[in-house]
Amino acid sequence: ISDFQMLDAIPLLDKLVIEKVLSDMKTMSLSPSRRAAINISVSTIEQADFVQHLQGRLEHYGVSPDWLEIEITEEAVLNDKVSLTNTMIALQACGIRIAMDDFGTGYASFPHLLKYPFDKIKLDRSLLLDATDEKGRELYRIVAKLGHIANCEVVAEGVETQAEYEFVAQCGVDKVQGFYLAKPMPRQDLSDERA
Repeated sequence: ISDFQMLDAIPLLDKLVIEKVLSDMKTMSLSPSRRAAINISVSTIEQADFVQHLQGRLEHYGVSPDWLEIEITEEAVLNDKVSLTNTMIALQACGIRIAMDDFGTGYASFPHLLKYPFDKIKLDRSLLLDATDEKGRELYRIVAKLGHIANCEVVAEGVETQAEYEFVAQCGVDKVQGFYLAKPMPRQDLSDERA
């Protein structure tokens, strides 16, 4: 990734990832309740033709937009750009959901969460690692609740143990992601039951 950053070619990398994911999705039997999530950089999502490009690629591969989720990091919302809001709304109008990835890493605040039309927030593992005392646990509960107040689905990222799983479940998160449930795996090892 650093090589692409040095060459100012992150949008090219994002487009290659989109091609690979959509190509894989075309051959998968996805459950209607499942989505493939793609992390997209700020520089890509701010391109004027991004929505049109993505719609074209979805049509090319015959993949329903309802099966796709775009993840952007907290960093993307710092510039308060109207263009980002417009892009998010256009993606959602197509049926694509938008998630804020790594929420809690320190870049964005709750007002940012209210300003942009996110469908989901993914609570960064660092918040979970800080939940070692009552103060940290209460903070995690509050952040999860704030996500729900903003009408977002809340996902706990980085859950690696049964104790962490039980804790985030008590906090009311909607979904859990992490090594406790499954480790990353090659596409060919992903069963239709998991898809």
